[in-house]
Amino acid sequence: MTRKQGFSLIELIIFIILLGIGIGVLVPLVITLRYVHRIDKYTEALELTQQRMELILAQKNVNGFTDFTDPCSGSSPPTICSVPSNYTVTATITNDWLGDPNYKIITVTTDGDAYALLNTLVANY
Repeated sequence: MTRKQGFSLIELIIFIILLGIGIGVLVPLVITLRYVHRIDKYTEALELTQQRMELILAQKNVNGFTDFTDPCSGSSPPTICSVPSNYTVTATITNDWLGDPNYKIITVTTDGDAYALLNTLVANY
């Protein structure tokens, strides 16, 4: 009896199974790697948003509840307010919450290469 060259059916089935497992592992990895660069942009946007929020809250600690504002919204903001050219950071301070003047809502939004938003409720207590 002569031995024929080639692969048996079992060898082909095992190869197909291993190939499927390999592709199943590689596809999520490739998809994840495609979006890794965006994580850096979201992190940068969130850091800019948090920095502005901390500046506003520091103004509250210095000037008190009734007189604090966004220090970056004036005509000549301090250099600490500068942001990269591919982002814009805006802040709004709502002077009451549900009709109660003892609360203010601070909303800071960063837009550009990525988007971030922070809301903070501040009390006069």
